[in-house]
Amino acid sequence: MPGKEEELKISELRCERFAGLRDRDYRFEDGLNLLIGANESGKSTLVDLIYSLFFQDARLDGRSDREFREKYFPRTTGTYQGDTIDGSLRFETPEGTYKLSKEWSSSDASCRLTLPDGTLIRDQAGVNSVLAGILDYGKGVYDELVFASGKRDRSVLTALLGTARAKDSGEIASALRRTVLETGGCDPDGMERELLATLSAYDGRWDFDSDMPQGGVKRGLGNKWVQGSGLILKAYYEKEEAKEELRRAQDTENRIDRLSAGLASGKEDLSLLRSRRERFTEVMGLIARQRTAEKLLEATEEDLRRMDAVRDDWPEKELVLRRVKDLSSALAKAGTLRRFSQAAGMVDELRELEEAIEDLGGPEEEDVIAAEGLERELGILRSSLGGMNVKASVTGLGDADIYVTSVVTGETRVSSDGTYGITEATKITIPGVAEIILSPGDTDMLKTGEEIASKEGSLTILLEKYGAGSAAELRRKYSDARQKTAQHELLSEKLANVLEATPWEELSEEAAGLAGEDLPGEDEIMRELTRLCGGKSPEMFIGSVGAVLDGYVSSYRSMDELLIRIGEKQEERDRQRTALESASDIPAEFSAVEDPDKYAGELKAKEEKAQKDLDSTRIELSSAIASLGDLSAEELLERSQRAQKAFEDTREEYFRWKHIYDVFIRVRTELEKDPMKDIQENFAKYLSAVSGGRTGLGSMGKDLSSTISSGDSVLTDKILSEGTKDTIVLAFRLAVLEHLFPDGGCVAVFDDPFTDMDPERTGEACRLLEKFAENNQVIFVSCDGKYTDMMEGNVIMAEGRP
Repeated sequence: MPGKEEELKISELRCERFAGLRDRDYRFEDGLNLLIGANESGKSTLVDLIYSLFFQDARLDGRSDREFREKYFPRTTGTYQGDTIDGSLRFETPEGTYKLSKEWSSSDASCRLTLPDGTLIRDQAGVNSVLAGILDYGKGVYDELVFASGKRDRSVLTALLGTARAKDSGEIASALRRTVLETGGCDPDGMERELLATLSAYDGRWDFDSDMPQGGVKRGLGNKWVQGSGLILKAYYEKEEAKEELRRAQDTENRIDRLSAGLASGKEDLSLLRSRRERFTEVMGLIARQRTAEKLLEATEEDLRRMDAVRDDWPEKELVLRRVKDLSSALAKAGTLRRFSQAAGMVDELRELEEAIEDLGGPEEEDVIAAEGLERELGILRSSLGGMNVKASVTGLGDADIYVTSVVTGETRVSSDGTYGITEATKITIPGVAEIILSPGDTDMLKTGEEIASKEGSLTILLEKYGAGSAAELRRKYSDARQKTAQHELLSEKLANVLEATPWEELSEEAAGLAGEDLPGEDEIMRELTRLCGGKSPEMFIGSVGAVLDGYVSSYRSMDELLIRIGEKQEERDRQRTALESASDIPAEFSAVEDPDKYAGELKAKEEKAQKDLDSTRIELSSAIASLGDLSAEELLERSQRAQKAFEDTREEYFRWKHIYDVFIRVRTELEKDPMKDIQENFAKYLSAVSGGRTGLGSMGKDLSSTISSGDSVLTDKILSEGTKDTIVLAFRLAVLEHLFPDGGCVAVFDDPFTDMDPERTGEACRLLEKFAENNQVIFVSCDGKYTDMMEGNVIMAEGRP
């Protein structure tokens, strides 16, 4: 913005090859520098080299940079053509000296910018960013106003006279209208965007209401914002990181203090353990002997306790064992009598069943089935002889007998009146006289009768075999025999269970031998056995107690032998007690030690662990000391305080920019009412001074279009003389540069600006240029040496110093 105190001064320009320049070295001073040289000596090329160092990227594009390549890459008649041109520039700012150098090429370009603190930047984008901050305005302003050539002067002139629009007039007009120093010469909206971008660069992801990162504590150091973080948030994170680093350092120093105290304590503990182990080593043998004697006495007393227990237990177990055996024998006898009593009734019942089965004859099932079949067949045959309805009257003649017999049933009937009702085949017999057979007409009575007689014979044989009168009676006998046989089998199984594999005869003999004995009941015997055996079966109890008694006998042979051995063991115990009581005393601190070897091992293990812990503490202490780094907690406290202040300063700077933005909006509104008043005034003043009052400025529009007059005539580009044109351009450039750099500090190049002016105008122009050079660095380029007499300044010959 206007009023900025930045200054730029070029101090040295060098190149090995740039267009026609070869091995050139130029030195510039404050104020006015007069670059004098003949035509084609490279004066304008020198200006283009300065301009290119500031604005032309080192890496060239084959299409967009073709004009630059054709203009500045030299062409020679030699065998090889150069593929690189170069230049370097040293310039000063209030921050210090910068050195900028470039080698332009399409493939192997290089760019270097050395900052005042020695920092070296090679990245073209980084270099451009730094230069943009130093140059303040955009390329268009420098094209038209700072490094103006004859061609560029004419472009500005046509814009001023309104006959055509200069290539960069919009950018210049924007910069002038707003009177705001802005890189690139942006318009108010662009300036507002830049200010808003600056504010955004500060306030990104910051919540001013809570004075914390957006999202609160959960977006702290452990979950930092990466995208969209502003300067305030970054300063906050740096502050928090410094606090965290301080906390870690303080924790580490506290840890070092604890470890140091632990190291001293560990050394003391280790010393005490070593001393204790040495003392124990001295009495270890005595303790071992005493503990051995104590163990021997303990073993002797244990033997006595065991033998006393056997002495008390032996007769008791013998008595109980004898009682259990007697009860077991009584239980077996009572069981024999019970089984005999149960079996006797079963044996009698089995005998009765066997007799009944024998009486039934035991019909076979197939005979029963055959008899039933024969009866069915006979019924069918007899039915075939029935179905008649005849009334016969039989009268005897003489004394002969008459017999009327049923062929079906064989029954002979006698009628008192000689009358018979015949319903089935019937045979009438008069012995010695006649035999008449009456039968149905469709039946062969003789054959049927034979079949009936045959089957009746077979049936009779079967029934007589088993003493039955009919097939039904035979079936009843078969069923009764089967039922009694099943009863016999079931009762036989019960008897077998009662006998328990003892033959009946043997059981009877045993029961007979027990007759007359007075035995308790089985239940009474079992209750007593249960009490004595304690839940075990008598067999298991007898086996276990017997095994114990066998062990007693095996160990001591007899009770008398046991009593002798008890007496001997008592004497041995008394001797051991006497010997132990006369032994030397053990120090109180080791009186509780039972196993000297184990205790010695424990002491050694504790000592080794103490040594290991001590070594570990030393290592941990060394690591903690090393982790502190070069800065102490006190120094980190200062850093944390600085980070805190930087955070607070960044917030304050944001609010200053916010204030600037607010002021900008207000000032922009005010200035846009009359944005170029001072430029118009200075333009008119300089134009009148150089032209001797003959040329004046009528008006100037926001797009730089102006009305320039001579007397009452409005001047146009076509009717202006070359000298007047130079006068207008010079006056305009001086007015604009003073507007853009009100405090000076500008570098401006004037390339033969007075060529077509008359001597009077040239003299006045020189005076104005000398005045401008009092606060700015001016590089005045001309082929005419007369200017060295007309103006005072640093004279530089265009050939330079090889």
